[in-house]
Amino acid sequence: MGIFSLFGKRDAGPTTAPTERARTSARSETRTVRLRAEGIKRQAAEATSLKIDTIEFEMASEFIPASAPRSPQRRQDADNSPAIKADSPNVQLTTNALTKSEMTLSMTTLGMFDSDSIARTIAMSGSEAAPVIDEAAILFALGEMATVEELLKRAIEDAPDGADRKIAWAMLLDLYQVMDQRAQFDDLSIAYASTFETSPPAWIDLPHQPPSRILLNSGKTPAIVFSGKLDNSIVAQIKQLQTQANDKRSLRVEFTRVTEVDPVGCALLLAALKKLHTPDHDLVLVGALELTTKIRQIVQVGRRDDSEAPWLLLLEMFRLLKRERDFEDSSIEYCVTYEVSPPAFIAPKNKVTTAAAGPVDDAEAEMQFMMPAVIAEHSDALLTAIEAYAKSHNPASLDCSHLVRVDFNAANQLLSRLHPLVIQGAHIRMHHVNHLVAALLRVIGLHELLHIELRKI
Repeated sequence: MGIFSLFGKRDAGPTTAPTERARTSARSETRTVRLRAEGIKRQAAEATSLKIDTIEFEMASEFIPASAPRSPQRRQDADNSPAIKADSPNVQLTTNALTKSEMTLSMTTLGMFDSDSIARTIAMSGSEAAPVIDEAAILFALGEMATVEELLKRAIEDAPDGADRKIAWAMLLDLYQVMDQRAQFDDLSIAYASTFETSPPAWIDLPHQPPSRILLNSGKTPAIVFSGKLDNSIVAQIKQLQTQANDKRSLRVEFTRVTEVDPVGCALLLAALKKLHTPDHDLVLVGALELTTKIRQIVQVGRRDDSEAPWLLLLEMFRLLKRERDFEDSSIEYCVTYEVSPPAFIAPKNKVTTAAAGPVDDAEAEMQFMMPAVIAEHSDALLTAIEAYAKSHNPASLDCSHLVRVDFNAANQLLSRLHPLVIQGAHIRMHHVNHLVAALLRVIGLHELLHIELRKI
């Protein structure tokens, strides 16, 4: 007995059969999109890695002494560096002479997102969805609701147990919510709970068409949050700090989630903080004293390391915190280690205060872009607003809790507009995405560029 017999559904077939034209069109779209997506994926993967690593290397090299010799391996890599031609005829990228270890540094930028979201993203990108899932996603984007319903019903009935079958359940549940069919949703919800031995999914009242808006500057100071290891991966936060410094008088810089530091990260942060030595900026420091403890862990009195940056950052933090005694003690230790005159304590010209760490969700809520209910084909104003937001906020968070549907052509436009930003180093995540939209984004390859977090059912 099929599960839909539970709802009084006859096995003879649907009352409204899906049109063969719609299904043929969806299959054709699927094949075309997959071919194009493969080229975009390869281009995005290569270009993103190269661009981000280039920025990191160039910024880090500002703090490497000019007299430092370049390794023979680096020179050989530079001489043998090939041109990389992407599948697109209009794109040609040339590698900057980076060592293999430098080319992998950008992987650490995953630390800017929580581990749960990374796991969901990897799980999503690591499996190939069944053709019927892709067809349903495209047909939904084209507005063929009845056809999508029948496809997903058959997928639930016929598909073997596994990830694809569960995706079909989730997509059909979302479809009933989108279509405002509460009775069908409740029936399917009970069957879902019985099949997967879990609590039944809850109905969500979706808004009709809330305006897109940016949830920013709600009366609070914008926060730049450093997390994980303080190393080359903080380039995005450094750029954000510089951008905010140009626009805002007050800046909140948080270090509570920093787990460890290294000399390059210390050099990057030190240079950024020195640019704020003006009365024009008020600083709110969170976790600064804890950061000095982590810096202490990588320096040692009498051991002359290659870089003085950790010592200098330590002194800078004590100066900003107005801890003159700690500054003087560390200054003497620095002087003994590097045999230089101890720097003098100079009180900060700008107003510097400390604050307790607030809830992470509050900080993130100030930095989100609320997506509308529907992204239609002609949404240039919305796409331009997303571009501007992503350029000024890194990482950029797109709240999709109100997003119901993305038109097929609009999805491709979204891909083409966000793709260059990711190549330039932007980190973008879409969260609370329904399963119908997520399936479409996977079909066009957008999940290879962004972090996509599914809405829980």
